[in-house]
Amino acid sequence: MDAFTQAYITAMFFTEEGESNLGDAGMSEISAELMTQITQDCATFQSQAGDLISSENCHYTGCPTIEYAGHDFWLTRNGHGCGFWDGDWEEPAATKLTNLAKQFRQMDVYLGDDGKIYGM
Repeated sequence: MDAFTQAYITAMFFTEEGESNLGDAGMSEISAELMTQITQDCATFQSQAGDLISSENCHYTGCPTIEYAGHDFWLTRNGHGCGFWDGDWEEPAATKLTNLAKQFRQMDVYLGDDGKIYGM
């Protein structure tokens, strides 16, 4: 799994832990269906974003740019209070990345009766 996708999943767990009753669930509990969707969405976003995801466009220094982009993709697509638009990305890249992320529908995750995490 690439660093972008790993950071995306980390952000998902961080924001959804209390909201979706995920509790102590982790990577191994992600259903095959959700993992396929995550992998496809992250690959598509990275392909479409291209060179917009670069250290020249990002001011954040807390982690590698590719990881920060994965994190911000989750936050932006789901309408959280921060994301590509909050000041860590240079314009016009920030607006372009925000608009691209918003082309993906919001994803809600939940813990199924089988102990696996699903998305809708």
